[in-house]
Amino acid sequence: MADVTGSRLADALRDRYLIERELGRGGMATVYLARDLKHHRPVALKVLRPELTASLGADRFEREIEIAAGFDHPHILPVFDSGEADGVLYYVMPYVEGESLRSRLTREGALPIDTAVLIAGQVAHALAYAHRREVVHRDIKPENILLTEGHARVADFGIARALSSATGERATATGLVLGTPMYMSPEQATGNSPLDARSDIYSLGCVLYEMLAGEPPFRAATPQGMALRHAYDTPAPLREKRPGVPAQLDRVVAKSLEKLPADRYASADEFLAALPHQPTPPDAQAPTQPVAPFRRRRFSRAGWVVVGALLLGGAFAATALNRRETPALDTSLYLVLPFRHREGSAPLLLNGDQCESLLHDALGRWRGVEMVDPLWVADARSRQGGAVRVEDGVAIARRRRAGRVVMGEVWQFRDTIHVRGLLYDAAGDRLVREQSIRIAPDLSDAQARFQELADSLLVGGGAAGAA
Repeated sequence: MADVTGSRLADALRDRYLIERELGRGGMATVYLARDLKHHRPVALKVLRPELTASLGADRFEREIEIAAGFDHPHILPVFDSGEADGVLYYVMPYVEGESLRSRLTREGALPIDTAVLIAGQVAHALAYAHRREVVHRDIKPENILLTEGHARVADFGIARALSSATGERATATGLVLGTPMYMSPEQATGNSPLDARSDIYSLGCVLYEMLAGEPPFRAATPQGMALRHAYDTPAPLREKRPGVPAQLDRVVAKSLEKLPADRYASADEFLAALPHQPTPPDAQAPTQPVAPFRRRRFSRAGWVVVGALLLGGAFAATALNRRETPALDTSLYLVLPFRHREGSAPLLLNGDQCESLLHDALGRWRGVEMVDPLWVADARSRQGGAVRVEDGVAIARRRRAGRVVMGEVWQFRDTIHVRGLLYDAAGDRLVREQSIRIAPDLSDAQARFQELADSLLVGGGAAGAA
């Protein structure tokens, strides 16, 4: 390790974690990529800054982290482990493949309105879950919102709470700023009152404003200047920055950014109720009809048409009855669903969600092909407890005006992983094309093989563009 703290930690934890490299540094911690030696998995190991360690103390840190470690929610990044090693406080979270919302905003600027609403809704679900357990995050910002496999997941629950219990809420010039000034509520920035759920609502309002406008509601040269702007200034009207923002969404953001907590939404649930097109809470699952797994035998093309008709029959029957009222679908717009595991068992290194991600990326490399944002599928996945019903996927495609739905199955036989992809016409009960590939068990050829699968589905499905 290049730094002294990392070297000390690597020595102290060498029986439990193998620290591989530094991933980044923030205001409160340095993050390392490490290998969990017991469970053979990559993890993100976060080490608190020395001055925070001195202010906090191991016992208090452990008590506060224990609360967050008990969280179980699809939009909250869990805490695996925490402790003290050679005078350094650390905590361990899953290593997430993907990117932070900050990275996406840096790359794209303002996001599509529907995508911004969906991300804000998923973060609000996480906040509602935590607030019901009397935990306020205190540091909602794009850096703490991770986007992975279509999910928005909130990181660092309990960390700012632990620090505030030791150092108080008031921001000081010592560098112990509990939160990020650009997203702090007025009461958090000034330290004039205890924080509750409404402080997190303000911070989420700042994030949603930035996702829609392409810039945060306030900028200032110093933390003190930022605190004053949050306390006294009114942000530029969102619809002046982006005229296409619906009036209802503009009102939601404006109310979230009210100076007085009493004038904001009282809870994340109220925020969700006001948010247009908000996702359904993950724990509000409707009863579902089980879908029979694929049989382990070969099907002819005619057989796959029958299977497709059975799986998609409910959705397509409703579609046929209302076809005259259905807007035209865009056959260059594709929606990819998580792949099913044949007989319920996924290969060791390649599950259905990974197949969805790989094929989504491969299809997106074609000119003239557009992809439905996987966050829309993620919301359906949350409601169904990890699975997405085919009729739900088709309904999403139709709402997004997507004319093509791609799904399939994955299984392993001996030393080979098998993937079968199916391309359906979302406007009717028609299987357009099916294609199979084989992948080495170490996944060394996975990306190339999924590109081959995408190319075959698109060529056979009449895609206009060329790879």
